[in-house]
Amino acid sequence: MRPLAGPGRNREPNRELERELIRDVLASLSEKQSTWRAAEIVREAAPLIPAGDMTAVEAVDAAEQIRQTIEDGYLVDLTRPAPTGTRLRRDGRPITESALDRILTTPEILAQEERLVTLAERRAREGTDRGAVPRTEHLDPSQREAAEAVAGGRALVLVVGPTGAGKTATLRPAVDELRRSGRQVFGVAPSAAAAEVLADETGVAADTLDKLLIEHRLQRPPQPQYDLPAGTTVLVDEAGMVSTPQLAELFDLADRRRWRLALVGDPLQFAAVGRSGMFGHLVDTVGACELDRIHRFDAEWARRQPPSPTGRHVGR
Repeated sequence: MRPLAGPGRNREPNRELERELIRDVLASLSEKQSTWRAAEIVREAAPLIPAGDMTAVEAVDAAEQIRQTIEDGYLVDLTRPAPTGTRLRRDGRPITESALDRILTTPEILAQEERLVTLAERRAREGTDRGAVPRTEHLDPSQREAAEAVAGGRALVLVVGPTGAGKTATLRPAVDELRRSGRQVFGVAPSAAAAEVLADETGVAADTLDKLLIEHRLQRPPQPQYDLPAGTTVLVDEAGMVSTPQLAELFDLADRRRWRLALVGDPLQFAAVGRSGMFGHLVDTVGACELDRIHRFDAEWARRQPPSPTGRHVGR
């Protein structure tokens, strides 16, 4: 193997080119997923290598060299340790390890996800538990529990439910109760269409999550409708489709501004495009209110179907 180099057969190693390529590979991988395997590093690196007059063997060697450099200097190995006494290959890996066994990530991704979990655990313990939702509202027991949690004072509330479980019907009385008590509510969703539906069906002012985050990144005060006071409840609809970087940024922003967060979604629905999956992890970590009855369907047999084909158990 030889290092990446400039043009010509007598090429000198081009360390700046190599560093730039490594940055691009890591950025691409980090945008797509939280962990990856060695072959995925090669897959990302290969198209970026300026092959020039390299032979096919040299191009493959260059991609492998980039993979090795990235593994050695930039990544954390999350692979489960091999049992004591396991024979090792020449490269120092256990002979029982397949290419699919190794799991790699970056320290930055680990730190971001660990902070997100830490914030969630702390904020899920802050504040009072339940608000009062009028009994005149036609809610089943699980919907009432979730509505009272959203209308309460807990700094973080998670609500999960499959399609047809009445998530919107649950949010509407919670929003009404928050307003009756003089508390501000703002809604966000991953897309403009979802934000519009949230606004129409609950009556809450809503916009995309991107817009709220961007307003607080700019080198100027946010526009008045996004300059939410401390104590505001921010409803996040379709939370399972929010990417991990967005969720981490929202949690940091809410912590600084002292907003409550109520995340509503289904961890089993389509995930965000890019690095995601933290909503489901937070549900498993801090617990959630689970909507366990299907309301949308007319036939009795359809309503009796279990809400989750995986039998997922969600703690409360």
